Amino acid sequence: MGTFFYNDAMQRFVVNFFEYLPRIPVAALIFCVGWIAAKIATRITGRFLARARVESTMRRYFNGAVYGCCIAFAAIIALDHLGINITPFLAGIGAGGLIVGFGVREIVSDFASGLMLFLFRPFSSGDYIKIGASEGTVEII
Repeated sequence: MGTFFYNDAMQRFVVNFFEYLPRIPVAALIFCVGWIAAKIATRITGRFLARARVESTMRRYFNGAVYGCCIAFAAIIALDHLGINITPFLAGIGAGGLIVGFGVREIVSDFASGLMLFLFRPFSSGDYIKIGASEGTVEII
């Protein structure tokens, strides 16, 4: 009886292996194209933000976000092409993001405040500012 299950599992493995084997190079190609597209999108975003005179810290943040989104998108498409059901994975990421969002809302609030400072630039490097009892020259943002 044990050899029956072993032979049946081995037969299913061989059938599935040869069914998925031709999909692997295509999925790798899809991911490579996505990686190249991510590099190009990052470069375009960097140039656009440089022309808009966005500070270097903000440019790095946006470039990283664009790159990460493009790579994630390429990975999802490649996994889908392999025949892997990614719907539960995406639902798990969404639920996890919601849980983390509730857990770190104060940190996100502080991050948003910093983001507003970068976007609206109320002061820049070299400015003399006074905030409450503290005052001084801004060296770096």
